[in-house]
Amino acid sequence: MPLSKILSASIATGAVDAGSNIIEQIQGVCDGRSVTVPSGTYTMPNVTALQALTGSYADVTGSSFTYNPPSGTTKVVYNLHTWFVRDGDYPLGHFRFYVDSDEATKFRKTLYGAYLIYPVDLKYIITIGGSADTANANVASWSSNKTMKIQAREYTDGSGGSTNTGNMHKMVYFDGTSASGSGNGSTYIAPTLTITALKDT
Repeated sequence: MPLSKILSASIATGAVDAGSNIIEQIQGVCDGRSVTVPSGTYTMPNVTALQALTGSYADVTGSSFTYNPPSGTTKVVYNLHTWFVRDGDYPLGHFRFYVDSDEATKFRKTLYGAYLIYPVDLKYIITIGGSADTANANVASWSSNKTMKIQAREYTDGSGGSTNTGNMHKMVYFDGTSASGSGNGSTYIAPTLTITALKDT
């Protein structure tokens, strides 16, 4: 069978274990399902509702994943696909990425827009080997479980206003009408998570 067909079939089941410089790929909806790849069986995070951001940093639901890549891995690509949308009229969110307790400060992100309804890929690359560099998510070695996650907060200016509030895993407006729910109308949209282990070619 051609490699392209093998990869397509593997992607459909949520796991890739061959092709190019990909060693393995774990991907699935964040609904608690299990995904099996050569390095083991992993349970996806389980998210069931939208998340309202606050003025303090908190873990983005569905973002926490514990992983030990296969031997020979030189990069781990982390990708959380979700929605960041309006709650107030001008949502403004700040995002931080962690490997265990270490924040990769060079990977900080801010998302902002008027009446924003935005699907977003929060994507980060951890490099393995060489000198450790926490700010850039470089680790000297990776041979035991590490937990990757995202933390987020909404912007507050201290005045008590609510125009910059935002939500995760939420969609508003669909089929020409607002989505069902309260406020702007809201529908929970499940995030998906993809973890890819790469090797140098």
